[in-house]
Amino acid sequence: MKFSEKFKKLFGYKSEPDSITVEMQAASGLKDFTSDDEYNQALDFAALQHFASRLAIGYISNSISACEFRIFNKSGELFGDDYYQLNVKPNIYQTASEFKQQITKILITKGEVLIIEHAGQLAVADNYLLLTDNPLKPVFTQVSIFGNFQTNRNYNIDDVIFIRHNDRQIQNFLSGILTQYAGLMGAAADSYKNASGQKGIVDITAQELASDKFSENFEELINKRMSKFFKNPNAVMPMFEGYKYTHIPKPDKRNEPADINNLKDNALSLAGAAFRIPSGILKGDVANIAEVEKLFIKFCLNPWAERIGQGFCRSMVTPARFKQGYNLFLDTARVQLTNLFDMSASIDKIFSNGLQSQNEIRRKFREPVINTPEANAHFVTKNYEEQGGEKSE
Repeated sequence: MKFSEKFKKLFGYKSEPDSITVEMQAASGLKDFTSDDEYNQALDFAALQHFASRLAIGYISNSISACEFRIFNKSGELFGDDYYQLNVKPNIYQTASEFKQQITKILITKGEVLIIEHAGQLAVADNYLLLTDNPLKPVFTQVSIFGNFQTNRNYNIDDVIFIRHNDRQIQNFLSGILTQYAGLMGAAADSYKNASGQKGIVDITAQELASDKFSENFEELINKRMSKFFKNPNAVMPMFEGYKYTHIPKPDKRNEPADINNLKDNALSLAGAAFRIPSGILKGDVANIAEVEKLFIKFCLNPWAERIGQGFCRSMVTPARFKQGYNLFLDTARVQLTNLFDMSASIDKIFSNGLQSQNEIRRKFREPVINTPEANAHFVTKNYEEQGGEKSE
């Protein structure tokens, strides 16, 4: 089995091309191959790149799927039709988590994503054509959703949610820098196989070389007897007269699978740097996990959530709504679940200085809200009052 096949099997690399795989290969220019060796080398590269990129994209998209769209106006937070569609049921085929996950994966891998409203359903476009004859009024045509369903209409930019990001260096960085690691990975695998194999020398007498049965005996020995001898852990090999086999001892130091693991770890570190994900998350390290999660949310997750939230906000917040104080954003607070009792002292401070109400705090911990006026009120305790002031709500 080729190393690339082992790598793909080990890390779940699919034989069928998907949007991420095609994007990876397109970015790296892997199109035509002139030899089997070149093809296998390209497979090694694609497997390594696919593994590192898919892992990073999976962490980001899974985290975004846990985020919540929050909507406000001058009266406070809203939980109407828009909230229901964005956080519960965007369409008849997807949950809100699946919907947000799909948006994120496409946005990262393709650099842009198109969301349209069709028959009251929010749907991510699988394919579309962007016409920019008039740069101020771009038009989307040939839009397909839910697989191969064609909407058979054109969409103006103001009729859709269209999100782009300018971080294409993510894939460009990986496509360039990981090429050398793919070669190193293949070299490490070959080195390991060579060091782990059996080697020896066969001495043949001059009399046997001149024998009429030399070719027959030599083929029998090399292709049949020795092949079975090396493949089986316990075996005995009979020798023809005139032949002598001498085993070559293995060197004291051999390459171990750790060499390959080190290269894989380096590739994950490079992917983490490109996607701004702490390498400990990609490698599965649990040391200082709380601090690592904070870094992940701050430098990686929040920027993606802001891009997506602003894309929805641009489309859904009209000038008339904006004047009424209407606003929405994608909140990442729920991604990092915190133990309620570990935060009790901080919760007391947040509540006692009037920063948040009981229900606002309860929602952060995914506790059911309390349907009383007091639970939605903001209180300030005596020690936070100005001298001579009165207790306020």
